[in-house]
Amino acid sequence: MPRPDALASLRVFPALSFWYGLGWDELTRMPNWALRMYAEELPALQAQREMLNFRASSFPHLKTSERSKMLYEVELRGLGHRTGKISKDQYQGVLAGVGIGFAGQSDG
Repeated sequence: MPRPDALASLRVFPALSFWYGLGWDELTRMPNWALRMYAEELPALQAQREMLNFRASSFPHLKTSERSKMLYEVELRGLGHRTGKISKDQYQGVLAGVGIGFAGQSDG
């Protein structure tokens, strides 16, 4: 019979597997301190994901200026390390890559 602390570690395996994409073999080889760290950080990561979902679901309901500001902030984080400007077509391509289209834009 496994020790009680080992059973407690085993109980977190399904959640760690789902949220971190770790397999049984990876989890069983992981030291207990690492399992605890992953498990302790999970609520914060879940909260961050929930906030991302809230932001994404509110996006279509924002004013144009608020959407533009949000897109600009994301662009700075994602593309900010690059120098120079990108063309309108490139910008629309970046946004199309994340599922944001423009009126009058064709698919072909």
